[in-house]
Amino acid sequence: MAEKDDVYEDDAALLAAITGESAPDTPELRAAREDIDVLRTQLALIADELAPPAQVVPLAPYRHRRLKVALVGVAAAGVLTLLGGGLALLGAPGNSSSDKGVSSSAGGSTEKSALPDLVSLACAETIVTGTVTTVEGTEVTLRVTHAYKPIPGPTAVTFTTDTPLTRGTPVLVILSPGATEPDGLFVGPQEISDQLSTLPQALKEYRTCTP
Repeated sequence: MAEKDDVYEDDAALLAAITGESAPDTPELRAAREDIDVLRTQLALIADELAPPAQVVPLAPYRHRRLKVALVGVAAAGVLTLLGGGLALLGAPGNSSSDKGVSSSAGGSTEKSALPDLVSLACAETIVTGTVTTVEGTEVTLRVTHAYKPIPGPTAVTFTTDTPLTRGTPVLVILSPGATEPDGLFVGPQEISDQLSTLPQALKEYRTCTP
């Protein structure tokens, strides 16, 4: 009878780990979650090995566009309340490359470490995370791992940047329509994680481009 109970507990823990349902924190549940994480990692590695070469989607020649202030007055206060003080989203607008949201953990100068303003996020054509596959001068190609805009997104994206990048580096890139130079470029897991803490909610709340 005890053996049957153990089997039942193991099965219940495994089901909770797979579905993400809330369950008591037991050794069986922790072990099941660890097993699921290992399995997901192994499946991702297998998928990467079996996936065909990514199709590079070149973007149109860069056309400079001015970043605009997302909100003013009462609207700005509303966004601060909504995003819990997400000041990272309220980067000051400008019309030069030094005002774009570009940050680098790989060395070189850091121009800005905040996302573009909310209007620019709503108007962005491409917002993706991915891994750098090739670097040729200032031209960088990355294999897309997750697309926030458009959905579904491209399998690869090419852009230009003076930020030093190397093959295998994870990045988050934000591109305006017709642009090759990013409005936002964030390098490394920590910077990407910092921006993703507010990016999905911002995109959900501001879907309409009103430049």
